Amino acid sequence: MVNNTGFCQLEPAYTITMYVTGANSVGVLSNGSDFAHYELNAGSMNTVESFDGPKIEGQVVSGGDWLYIDSSRDHARVNVKAMVKTIDGTTISVSWTGHCDLDDKIKAVFTGGPGASTTPFGRLIDQATIEAAHPDFAVLEKSCFVGSGRFVLQDGNMAVETRISRVVAPDEM
Repeated sequence: MVNNTGFCQLEPAYTITMYVTGANSVGVLSNGSDFAHYELNAGSMNTVESFDGPKIEGQVVSGGDWLYIDSSRDHARVNVKAMVKTIDGTTISVSWTGHCDLDDKIKAVFTGGPGASTTPFGRLIDQATIEAAHPDFAVLEKSCFVGSGRFVLQDGNMAVETRISRVVAPDEM
């Protein structure tokens, strides 16, 4: 019999959608990785209705993804940083690092290939950090977050949608 006590749970917290507004290729590095910076200077961040933590409703005002596609071309490492301005004027920093398995659907999105469309969740996962100087958001700096993302194609524009969950520690021994 397996004892599954002591494991963390996930509490859905936020959804952030950031639109790709530009791209800057560094090129293929000496280790074979293809390095590029994607500008993510538009979008929104919203609280999941059931989340009992601080509410965030705001617009992405600045952001970027420093993306490394491994030499195999089947895996990418993401490093995203963004600034969100809430409706009451608070600036929040959201960042994450993670991994993306580059299947054919995701490759079609990046290359603009035939049949490119919104991808399902499950290929892009990350560990997220949320920070803000406003005391109402201090609890977020003491929390662990993880995310699951996908690429969204809408009206010829590409966006990255990430659903962020708070990691909740178990109570049992």
